[in-house]
Amino acid sequence: MVKLGMIWFFFFGPLFTLSLLMVGIVLPRGFSYRDIKRGTRFLLLITVVTLLGVLLPVFTSPHYSALLTCIFYAFLIASMQRIRRWRFRGQPTGLAIVRSVPTVAIALLPLVVFAKPLHISNNTAPWTWCSPWTALTERSRVQSQMERIPGRHLLLVHYRPDHDYMQGWVYNGADIDDSRIVWANDMGWEKNQELIEYFKDRDVWIVDPDQFPASISRCPSPGSRCQGNDY
Repeated sequence: MVKLGMIWFFFFGPLFTLSLLMVGIVLPRGFSYRDIKRGTRFLLLITVVTLLGVLLPVFTSPHYSALLTCIFYAFLIASMQRIRRWRFRGQPTGLAIVRSVPTVAIALLPLVVFAKPLHISNNTAPWTWCSPWTALTERSRVQSQMERIPGRHLLLVHYRPDHDYMQGWVYNGADIDDSRIVWANDMGWEKNQELIEYFKDRDVWIVDPDQFPASISRCPSPGSRCQGNDY
C-alpha cells in the first residue's frame, strides 16, 4: 500500500485525485464494467500488469512507473470529459470543476518557482513525497558555487542523524582523480585523514546538507578541525 500511495501521490496528488473521485458522483446509477469502453479496458489491463511488475522489487521509486504516465493522464482526461457534461440542478457544475483544475495548477506554479528565493524549506514547500526538489537544487547550487572558486576541492558531506537517506549528495564523475570537485561522505575526522592525504592537493570543505540553505565550512588546514560542525 505504501508503494501504491507513493505512485498515486507522485502522478496525481490531491488536485488530480479530486477530479478522479468526482467521476464516482457523476456516473449514472447502474453503471458497470460492461459500460467501460473497450479501449479503456485495455488501458486498465496495461496499468494493472505494469503495477504488479513495479511492486515486485523490494525497493521502488515512482519513476519506475514512468511508462504509465501517458495512461494515467489519459484516465484523467477521460474523467474530466465525463465530469464536464455533469449538471447539478441545471447549472454547468461539471464545466466549472474542470476549468478549476488547470486554474489551480497554474496558480500553484509560481509558489514552486519562487520557493527557493523565498527560502521556503521542504517542510512548507508544495513538493511531492517523492520529488525532493529542494535537496536537488541545493546540491546543484553548492556545486556551482564551488566551480567558481579557483583550485581543486574535496567536499565532505556531514549528514545529521535525522537525515533522509533517500536524499544522497555524494556522487562523482567517472574520472574522480581528475575532477576539480570531489564529493565524499564524512566518516569522522580520524577516518577522513586517509582520504584527505590522498587528495592532499585539494582544499577541504565540510558541507551540511540538512540546513536550508546548505552550509559550507572550509577547513583552515588538512590537519585541523572545521569549526561549527558536530563531530
